[in-house]
Amino acid sequence: MRGEVAWLIAAITAPTAFGQDPQATIRIEVTAESVPVQAADVTVNGKSVRTGKDGTATAVAPLGDVRISVYKEGYFPANASLLADAAREWVVHVELEPRKAV
Repeated sequence: MRGEVAWLIAAITAPTAFGQDPQATIRIEVTAESVPVQAADVTVNGKSVRTGKDGTATAVAPLGDVRISVYKEGYFPANASLLADAAREWVVHVELEPRKAV
């Protein structure tokens, strides 16, 4: 039992002890007309990720202001932001608007 408690304490305190800043997990859900958008380019604080088949992308970011940009050919670009004030998962929904051919 003591070994399990010691291991648990070490696991909890290790990130702080090694000077790692807390990180927020940002999950971006991208849709257009309420349908998931696959292969959209998503930028979170300068880090690029791409949405999967389910229209979601995930990135980690330091706590504080988080800026999100989404681009997909055939749609208008979209931007979002949030203040991540805790090291937890944050979900951001972005609805893309299709560009209409003229």
